[in-house]
Amino acid sequence: MKDSVVYYDGPCGLCQGVVKFLKTIDHSQKLHYQPLNDAGETVIFIHQGKRYTHSRAILEIFRLLGFPWKLLWLLILIPYPIRDACYRIIARNRGLFKP
Repeated sequence: MKDSVVYYDGPCGLCQGVVKFLKTIDHSQKLHYQPLNDAGETVIFIHQGKRYTHSRAILEIFRLLGFPWKLLWLLILIPYPIRDACYRIIARNRGLFKP
């Protein structure tokens, strides 16, 4: 069983770009990727049996990747309603990005 799986909106151009970027910086290949065909949560991260969504999923992914990406974990200090509001703004406009 794969320990760290990123489920992402497969048809989303922004999501595809982020996955491509993650693959280039994940030198240890800690992450595995699985596209979704519906535009539900946009991103779901499963790590060690825990499920993360929205901004928390993004932060957990970068936390796992080590230095310097791990420094993004400091954004956890921003209250989650603010983080998730920013995440939702980006998610609503992700159609502007081409695959």
